[in-house]
Amino acid sequence: MPEAEPEGMWKVFVDGSAAKQGSGVGVLLISPQEEMIQLSIRLSFRACNNEAEYEALLAGLQAAKRVGATRVQVHSDFQLVSQQIEGNFEVKNDRLRRYAEAFTKLKEEFTKVSLQKIPRADNSKADELAKMASSLTEWGGGADQPIMKIALIAQIDEPTHSTEPIDWRTPLHAFLQKGEFPTDPDQARILRRRASRFTLNGAQLYRRAFSRPLLKCLGPEDVDYVMKEVHQGCCGNHLRAQDLTRKILLADYFWPTL
Repeated sequence: MPEAEPEGMWKVFVDGSAAKQGSGVGVLLISPQEEMIQLSIRLSFRACNNEAEYEALLAGLQAAKRVGATRVQVHSDFQLVSQQIEGNFEVKNDRLRRYAEAFTKLKEEFTKVSLQKIPRADNSKADELAKMASSLTEWGGGADQPIMKIALIAQIDEPTHSTEPIDWRTPLHAFLQKGEFPTDPDQARILRRRASRFTLNGAQLYRRAFSRPLLKCLGPEDVDYVMKEVHQGCCGNHLRAQDLTRKILLADYFWPTL
């Protein structure tokens, strides 16, 4: 940025878009001298609306940091994310909670960050940039103008440092196979009652189902794959949530949050 003023107030307009073709983020940075930078970023995963909005917010701050801004006023038209960040709404979803934590951590690197809710009509430019990114079917570019890829998006899905994977099946395995249960009496009672609905076939855990075959219990590492395959794979037809759940059950799979 020529004649950049890091101590001046930068305006950052952000918006996220989740479309059938994919998800994208739009960011419009305006320097204190009214110079503009436009970013249209396609996400490398299919995000829901709230995730796309959080990605847009983080991308806007990271872009501002990259140009040397220290005081930022973020403008957005999404109600839920702004209310969660300000503490007015509780963040119940674990994934969104990680986004909120990433925002808090990134905010500390600035002298001032303020968030202003604006009408959608006043955020049309960022909305256009986000929709442009989400509508792309694949990355392209003119032969004489390759696309530059810069890591701006927060890595929310980075693996944790836990030595043992968190798997809801582990306590059931231990109880059904070895008779082990928690030392806490209440937890032990809950586990015994819950285990009556499950059975082991070798090392594989199955859930008993009424008037249907046993349901194969899946761990976190398999859930996303099965959902994507049923939803948009070779036999998928982009079902809504309830129909997708029903089809997964008919395919004889189960996990607690299904």
